[in-house]
Amino acid sequence: MQLLNMSLSLLQRLNEDRKEQEELDPTIIRKVSTLFLSNDINKVSSIESKLKQYIEENVSETEEKSLCGTGILIRKVYNKGFAFNSMDSEPEKVKKASVMTTAAIGLLTIIEAFREGHMLSKIALTFLSAGALSNTYDRVVRGKVVDYIGIKSSHKILGNITANLADIYILLGSVFAFLKKKID
Repeated sequence: MQLLNMSLSLLQRLNEDRKEQEELDPTIIRKVSTLFLSNDINKVSSIESKLKQYIEENVSETEEKSLCGTGILIRKVYNKGFAFNSMDSEPEKVKKASVMTTAAIGLLTIIEAFREGHMLSKIALTFLSAGALSNTYDRVVRGKVVDYIGIKSSHKILGNITANLADIYILLGSVFAFLKKKID
């Protein structure tokens, strides 16, 4: 009888230890959150990478196609500078600034991933990181960014703008960051 009681007691303690291990530690939650966040960045930038590769292989610099009959145009434009070709005559400076900015955004993303909550900031940084990574990759590997989304417009300025999905990610990330600031 005593042996049975000892065995039951040992089994009960083992079961309690197992339950304690199954409880979610906030540190583990933050680590898992970081993995999901980095996975989201990879997914989002991977979509952009595949689109750019498709444009590189299938669209010439002289063609322009309407996307499903909408006012959105698909065309291939190379950009050696920042937005609107600013600093396009200094591609090395643009490349260095892009790498440093992407590193800073990446660091902020990592720091934010370990904080509990702050979902709007995490979403903003996910989009900012994905966009920055994609365009910086282009600058480092190709020496230029591949832009391919235009807008059909009678306004010369609007009609000449060509962007890519990474630019849209950066815009979305900026909007979410702005909203976060307004909410705080």
